[in-house]
Amino acid sequence: MASTAVDAQPLIDDDLLQQINTWCGVHGLMYSDGGIKWNAAPLSLTPLPYPTGAFAFVRQMQPVWNYLMDSIARNRSFLLSELKNVAASDEEFTGTLYKLFRALPESQVRGAWALGVFRSDYMLSPSSSAEPLGFVPMQVEINTIASGLGCLSTKAG
Repeated sequence: MASTAVDAQPLIDDDLLQQINTWCGVHGLMYSDGGIKWNAAPLSLTPLPYPTGAFAFVRQMQPVWNYLMDSIARNRSFLLSELKNVAASDEEFTGTLYKLFRALPESQVRGAWALGVFRSDYMLSPSSSAEPLGFVPMQVEINTIASGLGCLSTKAG
């Protein structure tokens, strides 16, 4: 019988939370706000089961998402029109990328070889009983630039 929902995680008491934070600090599993404040990196104490069928589905869909992201990245007029207001409101990051993109010749935008590193994040949404998995994977985010705390992966065990 397929599970219908992921069980709620048990509450973590203050003592266990302090032990987790101490372990992270001793083992360097921390990140900074850029100043002097340090926090334990996000982590999970137990693995979360993910239905095989849902995993197979999102794995099958990933090439479609990759193609879509690449197609959007090569559609110069669409990107320039859609990002104009964002670039104006975020001059430091998006604005700089926007100016660099505008300066590129069209031949480099449409014909250049490119390596895409895409990461998609999914959450499972309970579905109707007619759905054989009991869950529907829902994409909540796609990253084309972030690799989120990957440098800490060797410190987690």
